[in-house]
Amino acid sequence: MLPPCGPLLLIVQDSLSLSAILLTIGVALMAFCVVVWLQQRRGQPGRPPLTPHEELERARQTRGLEKDLTQLTAEIEEMTRRFTAELDSRTTHLEQLIQQAETRIATLRELTSAGPVAARPGAAAPGRTPAPAPAPDIPDDPLARLVYRLADKGVPASDIARQLNEHIGKVELILALRQP
Repeated sequence: MLPPCGPLLLIVQDSLSLSAILLTIGVALMAFCVVVWLQQRRGQPGRPPLTPHEELERARQTRGLEKDLTQLTAEIEEMTRRFTAELDSRTTHLEQLIQQAETRIATLRELTSAGPVAARPGAAAPGRTPAPAPAPDIPDDPLARLVYRLADKGVPASDIARQLNEHIGKVELILALRQP
């Protein structure tokens, strides 16, 4: 039978062996890191060191890249300035157009709330019925006439295109160009 402190001794012995294992792994890891650091410091293993001429050429290439990057950065900054100026200009123009539209809307509201409008050319006098609207011109194009006739019957544009073996875009364009 184990004394009451027996389990405690087992835990201590297990932790000592665990500590020894962890210490060994840590030392091995540190040794590996030192070897890698030394190899990087010396250069890549298996490659001869660069000659002074090669080092000079590599330095020139690096300076050339730095110069190109600096130039590219300057060009990007200039392009950004131009875009910003263009956006500012368009924003100012848009604000002016909005102000004009608001003024015209206010004027239109004043005119419509002022009461009956004086007789204008083409406006019906009070008590008279307005003249009927002129009939839309009949197009010379036979395809347009067919499209209009089918559209007047309530046929959708996709079905019109299918029936006439035409592209839907063409049918929609013909309908969009139809004068009221």
